[in-house]
Amino acid sequence: MDIEDAKNPDLAEQQTEHPVADISMVEQPAVQKEISPEKRKKAEKTVLDTLEIGSTENLDNFDEKLKKATKSLPRYQQIEKKLKGIERQNLPYELFKVLKRDSDEEQVDPSAPKDGVLIKSMRQGRLECAGRTLVASTFFQEHGIGHVAVSAPGHAFLIIEQSQDTLAYFDANQNLFFTFPRSALDGYKGTETSTECKLKEYTPRAADFADGVTTTFSHFVAMPAKEAIGRQYLGNVAAALKGNKEFGTTGIAVDQEASKAAHQIESEIYGGNKVLESFYERV
Repeated sequence: MDIEDAKNPDLAEQQTEHPVADISMVEQPAVQKEISPEKRKKAEKTVLDTLEIGSTENLDNFDEKLKKATKSLPRYQQIEKKLKGIERQNLPYELFKVLKRDSDEEQVDPSAPKDGVLIKSMRQGRLECAGRTLVASTFFQEHGIGHVAVSAPGHAFLIIEQSQDTLAYFDANQNLFFTFPRSALDGYKGTETSTECKLKEYTPRAADFADGVTTTFSHFVAMPAKEAIGRQYLGNVAAALKGNKEFGTTGIAVDQEASKAAHQIESEIYGGNKVLESFYERV
């Protein structure tokens, strides 16, 4: 996307067909009712199976388990090798270049799961928006680069703190990276707070940079990275159990009650998030 196009993101957003990332909190009230122990156990087993962890384990320290599983992916390990020795301030853009969809080098087996967001599926090569966001956020956390993970309707990406007055929009799934003034992101309060944000029209500065020509999401929720990618992952497990069509080749049997149990697990691990809930009730 040309940096000039970034000044009017609302117009472009109307043209988007959103890729995989079922992370909506709208259904959360439904999980308050009693869920049977059997369905709860099935949900836990499904999460562990997608992480390629034995069913004798549990979901204690879920964030660490998710990080370990992500770092075990061949794509993650390839990225670590390619970016070894790159100066820290250059890592965000260099990571974008090797993680964006257009950089995918290997042909994915047509029989591989198409969801591209669950670890077991991602290991077979396909990555979609929440999968690329998970890999990028894990990498940035490991390298101490401040960022938030974003939940938009049907989509996930990152906002990176490039400097005190500059943020970067990092959407590897849509081949889009651009920098913009921090003041243009209305509502943003840093990497430790969940906030509803709107990217306002702005005048690009001489130092601003863009790579990619595609659509921009201008209205979204920015969350602390660990919470966001954890919620996104568990939300996608719930979506698979619910039977969402993008998980049709994942091999997870549809079970509506177990899907609600997966949402319940998400709530138990991360608590409530009024900002996210309110956003999805309205949008």
